[in-house]
Amino acid sequence: GVKVGDVIKKVNEIEVNTSPELQGMIARHRPGEEVVLEINRKGKEIKLAVVLSDRNGHAELTSKEDLEIIKVLGVELEDLDQEEANGLALAGGVKIKKLLAGKLSQYTQVQEGFIVTKVDGRKVESVEEFVDILDGKKGGIMLEGIYENMPGTYYYALGV
Repeated sequence: GVKVGDVIKKVNEIEVNTSPELQGMIARHRPGEEVVLEINRKGKEIKLAVVLSDRNGHAELTSKEDLEIIKVLGVELEDLDQEEANGLALAGGVKIKKLLAGKLSQYTQVQEGFIVTKVDGRKVESVEEFVDILDGKKGGIMLEGIYENMPGTYYYALGV
């Protein structure tokens, strides 16, 4: 029900002032979850309940087990947007938006802003692919990627 020109004012009763704020609020939810948006459509306030989907249009609920690996690693991740990917000559990737308490900050020197392009040698173009590769993984993993403002490829190995 959201249309071009709509201005999203609130998500689940929480006011939204900027696009990054909106992205952060939506990122806290999983595909398949419902959120209530309050929008301004040509001066008229409207409430819409929407079911979130992934970038491929799938609304299946992401399992809690999938989210567990993200907690173990201690990261907030986001898909690299297409414009940024194009500017870096990448097909895609997963950016570490925020480091939290977890194995990545405890056992590696990875920094916020690191863009993961491969996990164990497999290309990663979305958070969903990242989680799929690590789902049920035991033992060590190798993250490969780049930093936007630093030359070269970086590697981080750790056990999960």
